[in-house]
Amino acid sequence: PGVCVCMGHLLALWALATDQPATFGRLASAYGVYSAVVLAEPPGGGERGLFCTRAVAAGEPLLAVPWQLCLVDEDEPGDDSLESVWEQQSDAAARPARDVRLAAQLLAQLAGDGGDGGGDAAELSRFWREWSAMLPPAAACAHPMTLPDALLEELQHAPLAEAGRRQRRRLLRLLASAPASSDGQRAWATAMCSSRPFRLPARAEGRGGRTAFVPFLDMANHAASPNCEVQGAGGAPGAFEAVALVATRSLDAGEEALISYGGTATHAALFSGFGFAPAESRSDRLEPLPAGLAPLSGAALKRTLAARPPAGPPALLQ
Repeated sequence: PGVCVCMGHLLALWALATDQPATFGRLASAYGVYSAVVLAEPPGGGERGLFCTRAVAAGEPLLAVPWQLCLVDEDEPGDDSLESVWEQQSDAAARPARDVRLAAQLLAQLAGDGGDGGGDAAELSRFWREWSAMLPPAAACAHPMTLPDALLEELQHAPLAEAGRRQRRRLLRLLASAPASSDGQRAWATAMCSSRPFRLPARAEGRGGRTAFVPFLDMANHAASPNCEVQGAGGAPGAFEAVALVATRSLDAGEEALISYGGTATHAALFSGFGFAPAESRSDRLEPLPAGLAPLSGAALKRTLAARPPAGPPALLQ
């Protein structure tokens, strides 16, 4: 909890310093993004999110981002599944996958590999250099792969801490040649590309799935009961024209647009993949009790206390 609270304060200060709502609106207008939302904090403060500027009907898009602005990765045979990373027990499954390939793309865009002159590649690099200022900075990231050992120990969750170390070893090995100023920047880029992109279905039979880092849509917050979903729209077979945030029910002006980051994910899985733990998770359960233990009834508890009385009798049993 201390890690999350500290990172939350850093995020709030950084958001104030960068004037993100104005930047969000300016970039949306400049790059042809359809938007019926604003980036803002909820009334009374809290995590920034996307809020409707008008009433929206079910099935209506709130955002539509041109496909050419997205960083896209196609599934490849032999990819790491990236499922339940925190539960893996060794580095044996440290294979390439969408997270590190997208991170390599992001680092290349930030390095200006598209060039600083004219053309679509250069314009895309300029866009991502601006959009990166909207992303949580490395100092405010709580993804386990970005945390130093001292903070990993503060998680008080040994499997999750060790998963963070494994993730970091994997990404540093796979991104060793990626353009970056430090290993910290490589870890930050992988954290962004493991938590913010969206999985999209194949657009043609026989093609694998794909993952897209969709700017603007990546600002939507998580909810166990979401009111929006992400959809690919239009385009020729095997491609999309845009990626849209679509309302799944009617929304009022000023209501926050929310998506699900994983309807069956536990706190540990969400924290490992997204760097946050929600107030509640429908998938968290207590560990099963060891086999052979008899059920504990109120009568059995009273007999135990009578046989070995405590210093002061519990008030609830009087």
